Amino acid sequence: MLFRCPRSQLVWKQSPINWPDIENITDFSVWWYNLFLNAKHFPESTKLLYLSVNLMWQIWKGRNAWCFNQEMLEPTDIVSKALFEYEEYKDLLTSCLVARHSTGNEFLPKLTNFQDDVLLFTDARLRCDDRHASTGVAALNSLGKLLHAHGSSIQYVGKTMTAEAIAIRKELECAVTLGWKSVKILSDAKNVVNMIQKQVATSWEIEVLCEDIWKLSSMLDHVEFLYIPRKLKKVAHSLAKFSISLLKGISWEKFFPTWTAQDAKSIFELCCSLMQ
Repeated sequence: MLFRCPRSQLVWKQSPINWPDIENITDFSVWWYNLFLNAKHFPESTKLLYLSVNLMWQIWKGRNAWCFNQEMLEPTDIVSKALFEYEEYKDLLTSCLVARHSTGNEFLPKLTNFQDDVLLFTDARLRCDDRHASTGVAALNSLGKLLHAHGSSIQYVGKTMTAEAIAIRKELECAVTLGWKSVKILSDAKNVVNMIQKQVATSWEIEVLCEDIWKLSSMLDHVEFLYIPRKLKKVAHSLAKFSISLLKGISWEKFFPTWTAQDAKSIFELCCSLMQ
């Protein structure tokens, strides 16, 4: 099915991969093993192996979309999705390698030079079995005081990337509503931050969300989007986790839950300690 099916062959022909005689493969395990042996002598072909995995996965998902939902995906859509997820994988791998050798404070000069900025921490949580997601948002001022906390659930979200983009849009809506003029949006979703910053091509899956985010940003005097290590999103993560089963969103602007105030305090103290 992955190679000899006519529609699969169209996918491979439109992809940037040109494995010889791919339509004549009879024993996948032998073919795949030979590709790995070849990669030892030609390391540059390793990237093609990774991309091939993504392509085969998208072909399989396309087959399922037709069998279970009668949804026919075009070969160009399958190739585009595979290329995007491959680039996403490379970005994630790079960020993990950087984090492994990082002290965690490389971003702090940008984070702590905020003066009157409001720091908006964001996180999203996705429950894959029912595509139910939730977002968490926490706002702190330059002295570490908790200004706002919000959590809400979202139904029918397919990917964490989409939920993260929704959370960022929610932050900006909150900033506009509350009259904050200068904000820093802090997220550990590096791929989403890069797309919003227009450092990489925007995925079609969150293109509309990014348009909303750019429009909301234009309503403020200053907006900066920053990638932060996962350990600094604790307060937003707790809010997202708390909200996953809620029927509607919940917000606080004073009399915050004890655990939220404690998480916010620990995050700000951690930022300060990393500066020293």
